[in-house]
Amino acid sequence: MNFFKNFISNFNVNDKKIIYLIYFLPISLLAGSLIINLTVFFISIFFIIEIVKEKKFKKIFNIYTFFLILILIYLILNSIFISKNTESIIKAVGFLRFIVFTTAIAYYFRIEESKYEKKILTFWFYIFLIVTVDLLFEFIFGFNTLNFKSTYQGRLAGFTGDELKIGGYYFGFFLLSILIINNNQKYFILLFSIFLITSYLIGERSNFIKVLFISILFYFFTYKMNSLKKIFFLILPILVILLITFSNEIYKQRFYVYIIKPLTEKNLDLKLSQNRHISHYQLAIDMFDNNKLFGVGFKNFRNESFNRQVNLGENIAVTTHPHQIHLEFLSELGIIGYLIIISFLIYTIFDGYKIYKFKNSKISLAATFFILATLLPLLPSGSFFTTYGATIFWINFSLILKNKLKL
Repeated sequence: MNFFKNFISNFNVNDKKIIYLIYFLPISLLAGSLIINLTVFFISIFFIIEIVKEKKFKKIFNIYTFFLILILIYLILNSIFISKNTESIIKAVGFLRFIVFTTAIAYYFRIEESKYEKKILTFWFYIFLIVTVDLLFEFIFGFNTLNFKSTYQGRLAGFTGDELKIGGYYFGFFLLSILIINNNQKYFILLFSIFLITSYLIGERSNFIKVLFISILFYFFTYKMNSLKKIFFLILPILVILLITFSNEIYKQRFYVYIIKPLTEKNLDLKLSQNRHISHYQLAIDMFDNNKLFGVGFKNFRNESFNRQVNLGENIAVTTHPHQIHLEFLSELGIIGYLIIISFLIYTIFDGYKIYKFKNSKISLAATFFILATLLPLLPSGSFFTTYGATIFWINFSLILKNKLKL
């Protein structure tokens, strides 16, 4: 106990340990799950030490703390009584790290707001710019600057290599990067167009739709020019995207033939039923239908899929989650878990917009639009609880949370 007290008292947060780690966050997301987990872990640990040392517990508690603790308790209880397996319980308890992590990011953005916020966002912007150049390099030459290349036609690997999840990274940091150039009309139009086109070239359809959605919202909310000019400058990158689509057979297949064309044809129900994501959705709906109140259990979708395939002989693909955020909540956590989490997210969206209106905080608006796009129905998505996706989500959420801390 004395060792712990001495360690706490001698720990000096002024050496910028956490600030450096926050700078490093976008790089850690490109480096893989181990590095992400280590970065999240050390930010959380250093933050806990700082809060204990400075006795600031009361200053960080707010309505979001209540929501997050409620979600944590529900996940743990659901894992114990519904999932009934050790792996689910461990992952439920592990959600605690994101509560500490997002509070830590919010805390340091808030107390060092005038000193560090713009510097950190500028650094993140340059990392985003490097990622963009690397993706364009890969599109032109077929491999990126580290010699990674996608084995999947119409998809770019980027720095994430074979995992093919650079689209989620791009979606998560798109608006935060746009913020840095928002006041420079010349660079804004140029880079906004390049970023939007690059998001399309990545080839992740769902993430591109989300990027397009938040781009249009943020563009019309924050960029000061008359409406005709706004429309004109927005049409330019879209025209380039259409040109690529109809001049490149691979992109035409991925975006036009696969998504748009079926909507204009007969037998739409049949075409949808043949889509692998729709089959995941149907399975999730069936699981929810049979377990409405509490779902099949937190992180138990894969086990339930496997059981149905083996024990019931159903011809289904075993997957870790249903690839749709609403169906993930409903199938695994039931209507109770769904209402708890969705209430939290909807409250966050309204609160983030209110902060923007009251403080003219574009950073809060960017985070708000990110969360709104995350909740878009029907679109495929990664799991809400995986390390990669969760880290990106809680970084964005922290930029709203920081306004609630009483520092």
